[in-house]
Amino acid sequence: MNCVKELEKENEMLVPMLCSHVDKYFKAVFDSKEVPDDPDINLVMDSLPSEIMRRLKETMKLMVNAGFMEECSNIYSKWRREFLEQCLRALGLQFETPNNEDVEKWLKTCKAAANILFPNEKRLCNYLFSEIPVAAADVSINKVCKEVTIGLVSFADTIMTTGNLSNLLFNIVPKMSESFVELSREFISLVLYRKFSFIDDIQDVRQRLAMLKKLRKFIYPNKVQAPVTDGGLHLITKKAMDYIHLICKGKIKQRDDQTYRMGNSSFWVVIGRMIELLESELEAKSKDYYADPALGSVFMINNLSYIEQKTLDLKFDDDWFRQNRAKVEQKCNLYIRSSWNKMVEFLKAETYESAEPDVVPDVMKDKLHLFNLHFEETCTIQSTWTVSNKRLKERIIKSIEEFLLPQYGKFCDNFRVAFGNQAYHYIKFGFLDIQNCLSHLFLLDEEMNTEDKKNI
Repeated sequence: MNCVKELEKENEMLVPMLCSHVDKYFKAVFDSKEVPDDPDINLVMDSLPSEIMRRLKETMKLMVNAGFMEECSNIYSKWRREFLEQCLRALGLQFETPNNEDVEKWLKTCKAAANILFPNEKRLCNYLFSEIPVAAADVSINKVCKEVTIGLVSFADTIMTTGNLSNLLFNIVPKMSESFVELSREFISLVLYRKFSFIDDIQDVRQRLAMLKKLRKFIYPNKVQAPVTDGGLHLITKKAMDYIHLICKGKIKQRDDQTYRMGNSSFWVVIGRMIELLESELEAKSKDYYADPALGSVFMINNLSYIEQKTLDLKFDDDWFRQNRAKVEQKCNLYIRSSWNKMVEFLKAETYESAEPDVVPDVMKDKLHLFNLHFEETCTIQSTWTVSNKRLKERIIKSIEEFLLPQYGKFCDNFRVAFGNQAYHYIKFGFLDIQNCLSHLFLLDEEMNTEDKKNI
C-alpha cells in the first residue's frame, strides 16, 4: 500500500514528537511529586496527515472486502511494529540482562507502553478499521502489541527465575506488579481482550509476582515475631508452606498426571526459589535465635521436616525429596556433634592412656564424673526441646545411641578392668539407664504431629 510508505516517511517527525511526550510523562511520574497529567492518547492519530489517513482507510477496506484481510493486517501491523521499535530505540529502552539498570528501563518501557504507546496504537487502529469487520482490528492490534508485550513478560520471567531474591522481593516485585496492572488494564479495557494471544502470558507472570509478594509478607512480617525458644516450628514456615501448598495444589489440578521438576516451567522455578528463600531465612534465624548450635540444628530439623510434610502430595520429583532429606540428615549430624561429641571425647581411651600408670584410675574417675555431669545436664535441658513428630524423635535418639553407646561400653569395660568390683560404685548409668534417659529427650509438637499423621 503506497499510503503506508507515505506515512512511514512521517516517522522522521513523529518519532521524536512522541518520544518528547513520553519523556515529559516520565519526568512527571518519576521525578515530580505532583500528579502527572493524563497522557495524550491521540497524539499519533492527530499528527498523521488526514488525507493520507483517509486514503489508507479506504484502501484497507477494499482489501478486506476483497478477501485479503490477512495481507492487510500483516502490512498494517508491520508498519506499526516498526514505529514502536523506532520509538523504543530513540528512548533508549532496550533491555536484555537482569541488572538494576535494565530493570529501570523495563519499568519505563512498561509504563510507556501501557499509558502512551498502546493507547495511541489502539486509537489509530480503531479509526482505520472502523468500517471493517471487528476481527481484522483484533488481529492487527494483537500483532502490533504482541512483540513488545512478550518482551516485557520474558524479561520479568528471567528476573524472577535468576535475579537476587532479596533485591527481587523488596525492590523489583512491587514495581513490576504495579506496571503489569497498568498493562493489563489497557487490554482488559478492550471488550474482546481474551482474543489477544499474550493475555494469558501477562496473567501468568502477574500470578508469579503475586506469589512472591505474598511470600514476602510471610517471611518478613511487619510485626516482629518472638523467637521460638524450644527449637520448634516457626510461624513463617507454617504460613509460607501452607500458602505454597495451596497454590501448588491448584496448579496440579490442571495437569493431574505429571511429576513436577523445579525447572519444568517458570512457575515451578519460582516455587523452588520461594522454598530456597524460606530455608535461607530459617538458617539465619537458627543462628540469631540460639547461642547453642545444637538447638539451632533442632530448629532447622523441625522446619525442614515441615517443609517436606507439606510437599509430600505435590508430586515433586524424587531428586527434590532426596536433597531435602539430605539437608535434614546433615542437621541431625550437626546436632549430634554439637551435643554429644564432648561426652564421647571424655570416654576415649587416649584421654587417659597417655597418663602415668599410677594416675590412670584417677583420670578415669574424673572423666566418668565429667561424663555423668554433662549427660545429666544435657538430658535435662533437651527434655524441654521440641521435635515435630514421634518418628523423627525416635530417629534422632537412635542416632545418639549409635554414636554414644559403643564408646560408653568400651569405657565401662576398661573401667571395670581398672577398678574391679568397685567400678559399680562409680558407674552411675548402665546401658538401660542411658537409653531410658535418652527416651525422655524432646517434647512432641502436637500441631506438627497432627500434620504428619495426615500424610501417613
